[in-house]
Amino acid sequence: MAEGLTVDDLAATVRLSPPHFAELFRTEIGETPGRYRTRLRMERARLLLTETDLPITTIATDLGYSSSQHFATAFRRETGTTPSRHRHKVTGRTRHSPADF
Repeated sequence: MAEGLTVDDLAATVRLSPPHFAELFRTEIGETPGRYRTRLRMERARLLLTETDLPITTIATDLGYSSSQHFATAFRRETGTTPSRHRHKVTGRTRHSPADF
């Protein structure tokens, strides 16, 4: 997910034109390649925010975002909340809670 694969890269791998690849992908998967990638990244982000104490910056980098701000904007657009608020709401704690030690 962190790799910056583009529709052009994926289309070249399967020897299709980018528009044809994107249309076949949408037909088979039910969403565009970009939407699919975003959905997978956000699912992974929610899991990491819930089940780990990784810093949000680390999660952003691991998911291929150029900055934690870019990640936070994308996360908020998808979920309606910020990564830190999501973590607190789901776990009841911030990154470092006394219960973690």
